Amino acid sequence: RAMTMRYLKHKYEKVSLRPRIPDDIRFVVYARDDYCCRRCSATERLSIDHILAVSRGGGNELDNLQTLCLPCNSSKGAR
Repeated sequence: RAMTMRYLKHKYEKVSLRPRIPDDIRFVVYARDDYCCRRCSATERLSIDHILAVSRGGGNELDNLQTLCLPCNSSKGAR
């Protein structure tokens, strides 16, 4: 079966259709949030979360980004 390059970069690797948050922005957000989750204060397995999801019109502005640990980010969904 044929696979479109738009969706797959490699046979087993999915390509995101959304651009990655630049590293310099990520470091500013982590530093602003004191390298801990805004919900539970965890300091491990951190990720950057969009407060207003990109799918709902949110962007990569600093005031729309927050630090969450992976469990908190996963439980949040696109709310």
